[in-house]
Amino acid sequence: MRWILVFILLYLIPLTVLFKNYKNFKRACIYGSIYIVLATTIVISNIYLSGIKIIEETLDYENDLVLETYLDYYESNYETEVKSSKNLDLQKIDEFKKDIYSIERVALIPMRDCLPYTNNLQKSLSNLTSIKSDVVYAMEMCKDVVKVYDEMEVPRLSKEEYIKVLDTARLNFKRAYELRTLAMENSIMLIDTKNPIYINKINQYLKLSDKEIHSFKENIENLKLNIDKK
Repeated sequence: MRWILVFILLYLIPLTVLFKNYKNFKRACIYGSIYIVLATTIVISNIYLSGIKIIEETLDYENDLVLETYLDYYESNYETEVKSSKNLDLQKIDEFKKDIYSIERVALIPMRDCLPYTNNLQKSLSNLTSIKSDVVYAMEMCKDVVKVYDEMEVPRLSKEEYIKVLDTARLNFKRAYELRTLAMENSIMLIDTKNPIYINKINQYLKLSDKEIHSFKENIENLKLNIDKK
């Protein structure tokens, strides 16, 4: 319905008035052709700029997504946790978290380096080669991290049930970076096609990855509380 109104207001009415006011049919056709080209150019330009605006608003990750990471939590709590460790199990868990953090940095830093592009996507589109190179690199680092987490061995704790919890936590991080790999793959598709359909996919994968990181935190903290009580 909206496009019918645009056609009527932008094309049908002006062209009707034009041909009625010009007795010279040939001249009216020339002016009419010029008007159609100009009007069509304006419509296409507005559609393109509107699409860019939608992409910019939707991809404002810094206000919406911050890439949940164990890094921030770990840096603020590690020193306190080490001092409060009561036994060897807790010390091993702390070392396990430190390893998780070290591995994560490999992919997390390149991913966070990509985020500034989303603040002004219209400006960034003029330098797609550089942007794509950074996103591809972040994607490859995510894949590498997934492989490391897949092969990573968890510490041997005093009880088998503790070991199973740690292994579940390891899988949380593996799944998180599998999802972030998919987010980077869809970011590349967005750059290649400029199709906004990939925006929702990127957001969905990043939010699901954040949930996996939250699950990791909960598993680790619950395990430590369980050990402290015994």
